[in-house]
Amino acid sequence: MVSIYRKGGSPQRLAEAYDRTVGLMGTPVESRHAVTSYGRTHYLAAGPAGAPALVLFHGFCFSSSGWVENIRELSSAYRVYAVDLPGDINKSEPERLIRSKKDCAEWFEELLQAFGIGHAHIGGHSYGGFVAMIVASLRPSLVDKLVILSPGAGVLPQSSRFFVRCMLAGFLPSERRIHALLDDMTGEGNTINPMLRRQVVVALQNALPKVKLLPSLLTDDELKRITAPALLLIGDQEVQYDAERAVSRARAVMPDVRAHVIRDAGHGLPLEKPGEVNGLILDFLGEARLMNGVG
Repeated sequence: MVSIYRKGGSPQRLAEAYDRTVGLMGTPVESRHAVTSYGRTHYLAAGPAGAPALVLFHGFCFSSSGWVENIRELSSAYRVYAVDLPGDINKSEPERLIRSKKDCAEWFEELLQAFGIGHAHIGGHSYGGFVAMIVASLRPSLVDKLVILSPGAGVLPQSSRFFVRCMLAGFLPSERRIHALLDDMTGEGNTINPMLRRQVVVALQNALPKVKLLPSLLTDDELKRITAPALLLIGDQEVQYDAERAVSRARAVMPDVRAHVIRDAGHGLPLEKPGEVNGLILDFLGEARLMNGVG
C-alpha cells in the first residue's frame, strides 16, 4: 500500500479528526471501501439507495468530509457517494497511484462498477472539480450531469502565487501557515467550518499527499469533449485565476455549460456559501429528473 504518512505521523490522529468532521454532517452516512485495481477507495454514502447517483470529489488536502456543509441537502434527493481521492490525505488505501488522465478515467469506471451503477451525476470542488472534468471528458457516456465548483486549473491556469503557498503549507506545515492559506482561500467576511479547518491542520502535520496527477489547463479539445450538461460556479474572490475570464472561456468552448460567478465568495465556495451552492446544484440536477419524468 502507498503510505501518505510523514515520519512519526499518526493515522489515528488523522482518522479521529476526519470522524469528528463527519459527525457534523447532520445526516446518516455509511463509511465504505470500493475495491479497484488502484487499491481500496474509501467513500461516504448517504441518501436513499434507489435515488439517482451523485458522485462527489473533494479538494486537494481535504477529504470526503470536505462536503460537511453540503451532503445533508444533496442526499435528500440523491444517493451521494463522497469519494476519498486515492493518494490524498484521507482514508483511501491506494496500491498504485493515479498518474495520468487515462488512469483517472479508468479508476472512475472501476469505481462505478464497485458501486453497482452504470452512470451518475458527478461533481467536484477545487482539485475535485479538475478530476470531474477529466472524467466527463474521457468517459462522457458515464456522466449524466457535471457540477464544477472553483475547479483547480481546468478552465484557466492556476496562479504561481497560489501554487507556491499550497506547496509551502505542505512541506512546512506550521499551524500558522496552514491557517493563513485557508484564510487566503476564503472570501472576505466568510468562514469555513472550524472542525474541518482543524482536520486540515491535523492532516497536513501528519501526512503529505502523494497525488501524481496535478491540476492543469485543459485544452479546447478536452473541454469540447465534455458533452454532459455542466454547471460551473466560481466565486468572485477566487484566488487561483480571474473568475470572469474563467467563466468566459467555459462559455466559449464547452458545448453545454451554465457558468456563473458567485458574489462575495472565494475558493472555498461550497463551504462559504453552502445554502446558495446547494440550491443551485439541486435546481440544476433536478431539471434532468423532471425531463426524464422523475420526481
